Amino acid sequence: MNRHFDFGRLAVALALIILLIFGVDFIRRSLLQLFHKQPDIQLEGNNSSFLDTVDSVTDPVQTGDATEPAGTDDSSSAGSYDTERYTTVSKPYTEVGAGPLILVNQEHPYTGSGSDLSSFSGTKNDSFRLKNFGLMVNSDLLTPLNDMFAAFSQATGLKNVMLYSTHENYAGGMYDTDIPERKTGYCVDMSLLKDDGIGRFTGTDKYSWIVSNCAQYGFVQRYPADKKSKTGVEENTWHYRFVGAPHAALMKQNNLCLEEYLEWIRDYTPSGNPAAITVNGTYYEVYYVPAVQGNTTEVPVPKSDSYTVSGDNIGGFVVTVQATIGGSGN
Repeated sequence: MNRHFDFGRLAVALALIILLIFGVDFIRRSLLQLFHKQPDIQLEGNNSSFLDTVDSVTDPVQTGDATEPAGTDDSSSAGSYDTERYTTVSKPYTEVGAGPLILVNQEHPYTGSGSDLSSFSGTKNDSFRLKNFGLMVNSDLLTPLNDMFAAFSQATGLKNVMLYSTHENYAGGMYDTDIPERKTGYCVDMSLLKDDGIGRFTGTDKYSWIVSNCAQYGFVQRYPADKKSKTGVEENTWHYRFVGAPHAALMKQNNLCLEEYLEWIRDYTPSGNPAAITVNGTYYEVYYVPAVQGNTTEVPVPKSDSYTVSGDNIGGFVVTVQATIGGSGN
């Protein structure tokens, strides 16, 4: 018997086999994706690089076995300044305790020797009195004191202001307050010579001229009533301190006692922003230079203008530059 081969059924069977194979493969791929799916990764922010969020770091300068921050210099702390205008002078750390701007109190004792003290012998005019001729002051005070009292006498007709004490305490006397800065020679205690004896100087009436005008001669009332919280000393209407004309003027202009002034002046440097003031027709610039602890400090000073350098007895130097108005300092 002849069998007839059914090609139709064969084609259907092959089609079913192919569909089955593709179906199994599809199911296999789906299962693999389901169980091995990787999580999505997104950068936070604006997808910037991680390195962009790290601050730049300056490598330290290697010096022998020591590591120092870049830009430091043990021999100077003056910072940047105009080398065309300034040169430098070397100041040992001991000189931080010398000069008319030194702060002397219980916290900052006087370390000087008093070698610059001078008497009034042959230098005093007749516009004021001395309690005794043994009184001595720093030599920087002789001319300003004579000039101030001469102007006071001319303005008021009075010549009875007496210097009661200067570099000594005169314990047990009229002014027996223990004031450490008297040792510097930059201080004077005033009194009044009267017909019935010696009276306290209060700076009132005609004597208020001294209170109002002392700054132009370089003096300040050292312990005002409203500065006790800063100075730690009760008001002394008779105790005056010499700091120099530009500094006294700046202190008066800004209502600062010496403690406040020495803190205030630290914001003024030789790198473009010194404090400036004109006193008696003379233009001054003032700036601060921190001292190098226990070492020599290279202090910037002008190449052409006159200048002085004073320590502050705290940790730095104050430079005072003087130039006639219209000169190179203006």
